[in-house]
Amino acid sequence: MFARTRTSSLNPTLTTLSTAVAATLLAAGAAVTGLPGSVSPAAASVGTAAVHCPRGWGSLPQASTGTGTGVVTGVRSGTHPCYDRLVVDLGRMSGTVGYRAGYAKTFTTIASGETRDLRGAATLMVSVQAPAYDSSGRPTYVPANRWEVVSTSGYPTIKQVAWGGSFEGETLLGIGTRARLPMRVSVLTDGTNQRLVVDVAHRW
Repeated sequence: MFARTRTSSLNPTLTTLSTAVAATLLAAGAAVTGLPGSVSPAAASVGTAAVHCPRGWGSLPQASTGTGTGVVTGVRSGTHPCYDRLVVDLGRMSGTVGYRAGYAKTFTTIASGETRDLRGAATLMVSVQAPAYDSSGRPTYVPANRWEVVSTSGYPTIKQVAWGGSFEGETLLGIGTRARLPMRVSVLTDGTNQRLVVDVAHRW
């Protein structure tokens, strides 16, 4: 098994890492998106080597108050031996990233209040305190398809990613998952570039 990563932008592309590259990343304990590796609850097998996954994730809401001034510049996804991952790129920003993530009964968009059922048996709502537009109101990120922000074909856990809009400094995404499964939210910084990372485990 090897991991894949996918991107979505104004001109979306689909990138599939080669088996050799993915194997190298996994051997180094790194995630496909370049984030520190740790793969979710239980253990999985990659070729003949067992991958041991961290435990202790839950399905309760997670949140953090932020003071950052970044904007959404992209959305990516990836699949790993034990979890699927969604990454929200926030570009160069100062301060910290604020976010809220939690399971909800249904997906509801910002401002318009439109509701929609997403694929899968559970819906994970992810809100990041960063707009998808700059100080002049010009978009910094627009998905090509708001109901299919990234391709999740073949992913064990994430079945759909929908765009909930960006309004008053907040951007919302809905993740349709196979079930209400353990999840982890983290913020990664590379220099002054930050990104919000949401991992959803394949199983309890």
